[in-house]
Amino acid sequence: MFTGMLEKLGGQLGRRFLLAVWLPNVLFWGGLAALAVTGRGWTDAARWWHERGVEARTALVLATVAASLVVGSVWSAQLPPLTRLLAGYWPGLPGLAALRDRRTGRHRRRHRTVMTDPKVFVREASYYPLAEDDVMPTRFGNVLRSAEAHPYDRYGIDAVLVWPRLYPVLPSRFAAQLAAAASDVDLMVTVFGLGLAFAGAGGALAAALLSWWAAVACCAGGLLVALIAYRGAVHTAFVYAALVKSAFDVHRGLLIDALGLERPVSWSTELAQWRQLGKVWLQGAPEAGAGARALRYPDRPCPPCPLCHPPAQPGGTAGP
Repeated sequence: MFTGMLEKLGGQLGRRFLLAVWLPNVLFWGGLAALAVTGRGWTDAARWWHERGVEARTALVLATVAASLVVGSVWSAQLPPLTRLLAGYWPGLPGLAALRDRRTGRHRRRHRTVMTDPKVFVREASYYPLAEDDVMPTRFGNVLRSAEAHPYDRYGIDAVLVWPRLYPVLPSRFAAQLAAAASDVDLMVTVFGLGLAFAGAGGALAAALLSWWAAVACCAGGLLVALIAYRGAVHTAFVYAALVKSAFDVHRGLLIDALGLERPVSWSTELAQWRQLGKVWLQGAPEAGAGARALRYPDRPCPPCPLCHPPAQPGGTAGP
């Protein structure tokens, strides 16, 4: 019965929401509920449950499932800002700013070593962007930043601007692999956030209802889960970043085809074409003259249309 419900939920809500958001939240709130029931006594809780009628218990189960879906939807909306925080986009508060600068300096020193030592470069180059100014204060952030900077460093493509336009034209098999990798990243970010939340909320609840050692165990367990999840986030982000880089390296021409433009015939024409496309999408128009020609519209006759070929007038003459 439970498996069938999961399959139905998975079909309606999607694998990404079910596995990366809903199930971790169910486990988190279930853990807090288990602590609360342990503090109050499992015997009393079982007695209270059996005293309820079938209708009441069914209503409680349905209400719990509905509440878990609502909480999961709220958490899903918070995933992007949580991912940014994990990547190192921290607010400029005095303590966080100092920590950000210190960790960024540490990663920049490592970045210099990677870029100057050929042996280290082969092993760790994919974990950092090419430009030192792009280095982030966390390993997770550097992996994602390397994927974001890759298309600009190679082809002059603004990834943030082009990605929403490139993703819809990716081959379905490749898009499915990319979605699975993104789901894995979301799962690790969710587990990281919930691990920290359990260390705080679970520790406080255990201290209030159980004992000091139970509170310490909850805090230590939550922090351990968060640490393991962060390392998992770095690994899954590396896989996701590799696929994003491959999308630009291999499939960027599909976007040119979808736009009805001609593909570039040389390195210089490709750089010029992407530069002008960025200006069109960001500013509304390419540069005048050579900039417009760099877009590479097909050089073919205009198809017949009412504007170019107005219909003949009743007297037999064409319109003006």
